[in-house]
Amino acid sequence: MAAVVVAAVGAAALILARRLTSWTAAAIAAAAILVLVSGQLFLTVAPPKGHGRIAGAVFDPRPPYDNALGGNDTPYEDEYAATAKIPALVGAPAYKGEALVTWEPKRQFGALQSPMGIYHNAFTWVSKSFPVLDRTGVRKLHAWRPGQVVLMSRTGEGFARAVRSLHAYRPVVVRRGVLSHGSYHVHVWVVDLRRYLRRSHS
Repeated sequence: MAAVVVAAVGAAALILARRLTSWTAAAIAAAAILVLVSGQLFLTVAPPKGHGRIAGAVFDPRPPYDNALGGNDTPYEDEYAATAKIPALVGAPAYKGEALVTWEPKRQFGALQSPMGIYHNAFTWVSKSFPVLDRTGVRKLHAWRPGQVVLMSRTGEGFARAVRSLHAYRPVVVRRGVLSHGSYHVHVWVVDLRRYLRRSHS
């Protein structure tokens, strides 16, 4: 398709450069411009083709924001407003280089895409096994050595169990809250991992 677009641009440019004024030249120019515009629309508007999972890519589901076009965008506004409150609850890093990971129920990944997006979505996700720490989670914590884990959920279920599952890292719940706006609610617990947290942390 790109070759067709380039050819169309070239034809139109050639005709304009030679200042051809015949009906044939005008028709060629019109056709070239039509192909150019059609090609641009195809490249920018056509739906993406399905494909298998790309190796090494982080799972990132397609956001449903386009559903708000011509409809009711209130749920998305509520989600945005509630999500915007999370950084204030979590707080800033206590020292330079402090790592933070998140842990959420796998079945709620789509509903928590905005809150997780603040912390780079699945890139910082401990594991899919919430609220029980599996080997994947252990490897993640060993590699990252995070000072904090942020637990997020739409219901808050399993948080206490998740904290118990982190017992080897000497967890302490330092902040918790239910952040809401309209119909959207997100439960958040901030957990210090004293095994990796520096002593300068207050």
